Amino acid sequence: MAWDVVQINCDAIVDERSFHEEFAQAFGFPDQYDYTTVSWLKLLSQLDNAEKRLTAVYCEPNEVITIELLNVAAFAARCPEQMTLCIEGVAYINWARIEQDLKPVLALAFYGQQYYDLSDF
Repeated sequence: MAWDVVQINCDAIVDERSFHEEFAQAFGFPDQYDYTTVSWLKLLSQLDNAEKRLTAVYCEPNEVITIELLNVAAFAARCPEQMTLCIEGVAYINWARIEQDLKPVLALAFYGQQYYDLSDF
């Protein structure tokens, strides 16, 4: 089944292991997922690979899946390394795909710490 938005409950993330558990559950990672950053990057980078459907959540080629991070402010304060991994990991996946003449496959959406005025948005 193809998805447009996958929600990650950041309240459930308290450390590296729970970070991987939340993503594994939300994306339907395979049972042999080893809860490492390398595996996380590889699985998320191939969400549009029709020949290798390794996750329950996927998209068609040239489509993008948005990862919506819920309750991100407390998560960012509690787990800054995992928050950084999420942002930089998604950016790296998209950059690596562009370098291979592929389109980006992921987007991030979150709200938590407001540093700018959105009153006229």
